[in-house]
Order: sequence, then C-alpha cells, then structure tokens
Amino acid sequence: MLTNELTIAPPSMTTNRPAGALDSLAAAFARLRVLRVRGEAAFPFTIWCHGGRYQLDKPVLLQAEDTFPVTVKACPGEKPVFDGGLPVTGWQEVFLNGHAMLRAEVPQEAIQDGRVDQLFVNGKRKQRASFPKSLTGLPIQSPLGPPPANFFVGANGFVVHPGDFDPSWYDHQGIECLLFQRWIDNHLPVERFDPATGIVTFTRYSRFDINAQSRYVWQNVREALTEPGEFYFDRQEKALYYYPEEGESASTLEAYVPVLPVLLMLHGDPENGQSVQWLSFEGLTFRHSGGGRPVTGPNYDLGDCDVPPMRNPFVKPSWKPDTRPLGGFPQASLNLPAAIMLTGAAHCAFRQCTIEHCGATALIMAEGCRHIELSRNELSDLGGGGVVISGNADTDAAPELRTSHIILRDNHIHDGGNVFASAVGIAIGHAFGNLIEHNHIHDFYYSAISCGWVWGYSDSVCRENRIGFNLIHDIGKQVLCDMGGIYLLGIQPGTRVYNNYIARVQCRHYGGWGIYTDEGSAHIVIEQNICTDCSREGFHQHYGRENIARHNVSAFPGDCGIAISRSNQSRQDGFAFPGLCHSFNYNFVANVIVVDNKPFFKSSEWLTLTGAQLLSESNVFFDVSASADGKRQAPFFQAMVSKDGVATWQDFTFADWQALGHDAASVLADPGFMNLKKRDFRLKKNSLLRQRGFPDLTATITGAGLRPLPNDP
Repeated sequence: MLTNELTIAPPSMTTNRPAGALDSLAAAFARLRVLRVRGEAAFPFTIWCHGGRYQLDKPVLLQAEDTFPVTVKACPGEKPVFDGGLPVTGWQEVFLNGHAMLRAEVPQEAIQDGRVDQLFVNGKRKQRASFPKSLTGLPIQSPLGPPPANFFVGANGFVVHPGDFDPSWYDHQGIECLLFQRWIDNHLPVERFDPATGIVTFTRYSRFDINAQSRYVWQNVREALTEPGEFYFDRQEKALYYYPEEGESASTLEAYVPVLPVLLMLHGDPENGQSVQWLSFEGLTFRHSGGGRPVTGPNYDLGDCDVPPMRNPFVKPSWKPDTRPLGGFPQASLNLPAAIMLTGAAHCAFRQCTIEHCGATALIMAEGCRHIELSRNELSDLGGGGVVISGNADTDAAPELRTSHIILRDNHIHDGGNVFASAVGIAIGHAFGNLIEHNHIHDFYYSAISCGWVWGYSDSVCRENRIGFNLIHDIGKQVLCDMGGIYLLGIQPGTRVYNNYIARVQCRHYGGWGIYTDEGSAHIVIEQNICTDCSREGFHQHYGRENIARHNVSAFPGDCGIAISRSNQSRQDGFAFPGLCHSFNYNFVANVIVVDNKPFFKSSEWLTLTGAQLLSESNVFFDVSASADGKRQAPFFQAMVSKDGVATWQDFTFADWQALGHDAASVLADPGFMNLKKRDFRLKKNSLLRQRGFPDLTATITGAGLRPLPNDP
C-alpha cells in the first residue's frame, strides 16, 4: 500500500496524539528511507509536524540518501519547535549584591569552553552581568608595548585606567573582555589583573593591535549583577544566578541554555557528485542553537557533534596558522556555525520558517549549494548573523563546488550580533547569480548585507548578484567601524544594487556608510537607492574600478554626500590584467545629494578627483541650510592636499570643482522632494527632478522591504 505522508508529534503530546505518529524528524526520515526501499512511498511526500517542543540531543542529519521530493510542514495552525537548548531547572531564591536572585545549577553539557554566556528566559534573551552596561564601553589607558609593524598583530593585554577593573571583583578568571577593534569584536577571557601596574592579561590574543581607539566591556562580572533581566555564571559552582524581572519567580521561569551548534544539517558530497535535493521546510521553528567560542579553522567548529566535517570557504588557504589562541575572526564573524547548515544541497527551500534565540548564525549555505530558496522566514535574536552564502573560493575549482542561484526574498532578519557583534544580516562570499530582494534587515552592529570576499583586483567567483528592494535601517549603533548598509568587495561584473532604502547606519569612530564599495570593488551598478541619515557618507568608495552610481539619493549624511579614498595609482592590489581601465573608476551620474551644512564630496587623495578617476555629471546638489540666495557656509568639496610635504584638508568651491571638469550640467538647487524634514522622498508634481528626467523613487520608498502576502488586505 502506497503512502505519501507521515506525521510526527512531540513526546509531550499525550492527548489527541495521532495514531502512528513518530516522535522526531530524524525518525520520520528513517521511516521514509525504509518505505522507499520497499516501494511503499508515493512522491511528492509530506511530513506533517504537530506543534510543541522537539528536544534535539543531536543534529538532524540529512544526506544524499534523503533526496526525495519531500515537504516537512507544520500542521495548520500549529507551531513545531526544534530546540537545541537544555532546560535549566531547580531555581532557588538567594540573596546577592543586595537583591533577591534566583540560582540554579547547570548541566555539565551546557557548559561550553568553561562558560555559559547565554540564557533565555520565558522566550527572551537575558544580558550577561557587565561593566559598564553600555556597549559604548571603556577606553584603554595604553597598550602593552609599542605599535606593531602592522595592525593585524594582536596582543593579550592592555593597561586599564584606574578604577576600570576592580581588584576586589570575584573570580577574575571567570570574567571576559568584549573588545571592539575597528570592524571586529574579540572575546578575551581574563588571565590575570595586576593592580600595581593596571595591566590585564588574557588567555587569548586580539586579532588586531590594541590602541587608543579600542573600546571594551567586562562581561560576567558578579558584582555587576544589579539590574533585572541580567545573569551571571559562576564557573566554580557551575551555577547560574539570575535577577528576575517583574512578575518572574522560580515557579514561572522557563529557562534554556543553547547547546547544539547545529540543529539541522543538509550534507551532500559535491566533490563526488552527490547532492541532497528536493527538500522543503515550511512553517517550522528552530531555536536555541550555538554556544561557546568556535575555533577558527578550515572546517566549521561543530564541537563534539557526530556529523561530517563541513568546510568553511571564508577561511583562506593562504592564511598562515597562528599558534596563539585568538579571540576573534578577521571580519564579519564568518567562522561561526549555524542553526541550519547546507553543503552540497540543491533545489531545496525554507518558507515561512523561524530561526530565533540562537547563539551563532541562523543559516549557512556553503560549498556546492544551488537553487535554494529562502522566502518569508523570520530570523531574529541571533548571537551571530542571519544568512551566509559561499561556495569554494578557487576560481579553478570544480563546478560542483560552486554555490549559485540562491534566492532570498521577503525575509525579516533582525536583532543580530548579540554575542558576536561583527556578524552581518546577509553575507555573500564566493557565490554568483544570487537574488537578494525585498528583505527587511535591521538592528545589527555591523553591515546589513555584505557581498564579496576578495580584496583588491584578484580573480573572484563573486559576480552577477542582484541586491534590490531591501529595507535596511538601524545598523552599526555606534559600536563598530568600517561598515555599510550594503558592503561590496572585489571584482563583481554584473552585480547590481538597486532600489534599496537604507537609513541610520551609525559607526563608532569611522565608516558608517550607506553603500560601501571597499577594496577593489569593480563593475558594479548602483541605482535608484536612497541612503539617509548615515553617520558618514551615503556612498563611499575605498578604491575601485568602473563602478556606476546613477539616480540615487544621498541625504543628510553626517560627513558628506560621497567620498572616495584612494586612486588607482596608489592602489593596484592584485591588478594583473593588460591595458588601462575601460572607463572612470567611479561614474556618479544623475544623482541627488542633500546635506545640512556639509560638503558634497570628499577625498583623502587628490588623484581620485582627476583624470580617469571620477566622472561626476548631471547631478543635483542641495543644502537645506543654504540661504534664500543659495549661499552656504560649508565648502562644496574637501580634499587632502600635500603642501611642503605636509598633507592637510583643504576646502574648495563649486567653481573649483567644475574647473576639474566635473558637473558642467549639474545644479545647486532644491530637488523638489515632498517633505525632507519627514524624509518623504516622493517627488512633487513640479519638482526639478521631474524636469530633469529623474525617475520617481516611489518603488524604492514603498517597495523596499517585505511585500504583503497575496491574500493580505
């Protein structure tokens, strides 16, 4: 007798339990394999999941033998939750730091790397007891020695200001330093504090040099457990202390600690032509994955899980092994595992799923993944990033190891980087032909979307990615540096960035940009985007070639409208092709820059503004602070100019700008937006932009972000 469905129900479901229901997803796939061998399975097949909590004591592993047209689907109106955390029970009332607290011993398997650094209570992430409370952090007093030869050489200590580390604090070795450097975060367990010198040393080394711009927070400080919603882990007692919020008590606490690094793994063998295919997951929730501090290596660190190794394509083979233990990853926290991990997967989909309350990344698609769809999922409350996409980095690698044709649309990705601050919403590495559209990404501490993983003009797999109609806001939060709402890197012919609405990208020291073409970005088209209220420029190019920006708006930047840092004369990294550039390095045509008493352009190298470096034409420039006759206080542009061997910033006028051959057909005038104070960028009927043929950006204003379902009102 043929069947085309199975049912699973959690073991806790004792009443109205369907006859023949299995108790786990792994058991359902095991049964399906048997049915297929017997010829008793009819495809397409559905595995129905009843609501409730499915405790996972190991990852669900699906391999090439599980290639069936199967949909794993929530029963209508029900919420199945696949949980990789362990419950914490046995809470007792105690008194600590002058407050009534709750204390519970923690199962040994929940303690990872000697610590418990995450706790979820009644469906909410709780904060580690920290000093200070704000991620603004504390400045160091001084590094331990002279600056290293380059900033990639880290240290295992620094000198604190008096009073910034209390020698009377309990269990110094249980305290961890969260250190922010440039665009990364480091996690450095304390080894020793010397009150005589003010030197704190750590058991791990920072990734970069520690300098005056570094900021830090002490985490897991028992004496800092002073606010409701905070917790402290006592490694000697192997116990958690929790300061309950109003209405919480030992009898009402439902607490979990994340344990499993990965909950669901689709693991093919692309090198041998074996893929996991035709699997879809709909309406499922994955929760409480990831704990501890993953070690960076050629494979993702999956702890003691009995699963096949999975290569991390972001770890370059050229990187020399560092024998010193390190506290961070060079960029974007791309060493982290994920709740769901795919390698060698094809024609699979995740629709209307939820990944939440996780310690690391939500979902990774690594080598050999193609034709994967992620639509209408919510990824939230993440210790790391949202979605990571990357195949093999070698441009000569076998096609089977390539990753391409991934579709991410209408996903809500938010509140990430809660443990690893440098994680991003969506990261595309060595992958091509992907579509990233209509996603809503917000509340991360680093970039929202990052595309490319090759610095300079070296060959890259990354190309022809489409990044459009995404709503991006509240990124950075003044914690890290060198970020963009959309961050682009390396040669990417065919990549197009369009109709994205980007607001409030805020850096700590430098680099809070709307759209950022970093080192070697080339052959990218940027059009009809709105970047507003960023702490630096709306558009920033470090150095690059033959990029086109047209019909964009850069509004109310904290620094200037657009900046270019380096010329091709000074940066030719990896350029090994014959001939000159085909065209200008940056083509800035028919755009709008709106400032409030700020320059419109800026460059730290004069050459970027001359010759074949920049084409700027047919733009509209408007300063809302200008007087009725158009006079303004800020210079039109600023540039670093060397005089007598000393480089200094100098101010220049619009006439100076035009004398360089730029913007002969451009104007300084009100573009005619509906209401700039309210950031309403619709065009008035008689606007100057309409007269100049500028496209109506209503598609960007109202179309960016999640689209309603077809049956929504």
